Amino acid sequence: LTILQKMTDPRLVVISKKDDGIYDAMNKGAALATGDYLLFLNSDDWLYDSEVISKIFENIRQTEYDLIVAKTIIAIKDKVYLQSAYPNSQHEIRGLNIPHPSSFILTDLFRSYQYDTNYKFAGDYDLWIRLLKIPSLEIKYVDIISSCFSLGGISTKGGTEERIAFEVEVSKFLN
Repeated sequence: LTILQKMTDPRLVVISKKDDGIYDAMNKGAALATGDYLLFLNSDDWLYDSEVISKIFENIRQTEYDLIVAKTIIAIKDKVYLQSAYPNSQHEIRGLNIPHPSSFILTDLFRSYQYDTNYKFAGDYDLWIRLLKIPSLEIKYVDIISSCFSLGGISTKGGTEERIAFEVEVSKFLN
């Protein structure tokens, strides 16, 4: 918070308020957003380079997509992995989590669905499943690395039981 408060970019708005968890905080941030698309970067996420957003939107040009998904680099200790999430249907998402640090979602679409704050760890997975059930959902996959994150945040340290239980329920729904 101290670092953010020192930044002088007029586009940056720092708000620190009580929330009821990660997904509640992300929903509150989305409610304040003014852009066409949302991108969520959490405390251990960062953009791959300073030009990545321009590169992605140059790549898609004129068409407006509901969801634009790029590639993510995952850092695990001293190793780096590339994650590509390219499901073409709700059946292909089984075992796959679209990385929110590389997913640009239309602001209005997100506000209609939002993260379910009943989840502490699997809210992102739940959101992707609900979005993929929309028959008219327009997804654009971009072959560009857009973000990086290190394993070790709350979703990788905790929540395994909740995520597994959720995936079991999703599997029942998809089969």
